[in-house]
Amino acid sequence: MTRNKDDTLLFVYNADSTLFASLSDFARKVVAPKTHGCNLCMITYGLFEMKDEWKEFLDTLPQHKTFLHRDEFVKKYPGYAKVQLPAIFVISNGAVKELVSAQEINHKKSVAELKAFLLLKLRKN
Repeated sequence: MTRNKDDTLLFVYNADSTLFASLSDFARKVVAPKTHGCNLCMITYGLFEMKDEWKEFLDTLPQHKTFLHRDEFVKKYPGYAKVQLPAIFVISNGAVKELVSAQEINHKKSVAELKAFLLLKLRKN
């Protein structure tokens, strides 16, 4: 498993950080959750905050954690603008590597599934 405490896990949501986008995402989550474009958001967040189960799990991982919205990610890492989101990356020694793809995240249905899969990917990394 990747245990370098200097590594960073970068979680990128398929949603923008603007107030309008946040309000729109909230409304979509309440009214029509199946149309929400970010399964990472749907799995790991309740209506207002990160789910305790996910937060507690993240606290057990030795890596630093960073969370970015799509617009923030593209601004900071323009070379990754075409990567399908949501995704989870690992940053090690300045190198950014996709760890969990959008396709993989989008097949998960629960925090438990995502946790198990992320641990598996970290072991392989």
